[in-house]
Amino acid sequence: MTEISNARTTYGAESLEVDPLLVQAASQHTKDMVHSKRFSHTGSDGSTPFSRAQSVGCWTLSKELIARGRPGDDVVGALLKDSQSRPALLSFMNASIGISAQQDPATGDVYWTIELAWL
Repeated sequence: MTEISNARTTYGAESLEVDPLLVQAASQHTKDMVHSKRFSHTGSDGSTPFSRAQSVGCWTLSKELIARGRPGDDVVGALLKDSQSRPALLSFMNASIGISAQQDPATGDVYWTIELAWL
């Protein structure tokens, strides 16, 4: 979260508030990706980022970012360099965030879900 906040400050955007509803949606999806071994925005039950956010009471989701790496990888740094993820992380329109990371015990891979929402 600190790396995202520092990047946003450098870009001139305000820090994001951690939203427990977004954390819940992110956690559900991260657990599902690990359990189902599917790296996708579509859940194993067919859910979408927006349907998952709405199921926990968040109606202002703007973007879901997912990542997979190894322990110690600079996932946030990689997302900030990605042409699709960087604008979402730095958007002036986003005000809140929920982050979840979970390691797959079978492979050692770490799956990440980042949910971003508007004001």
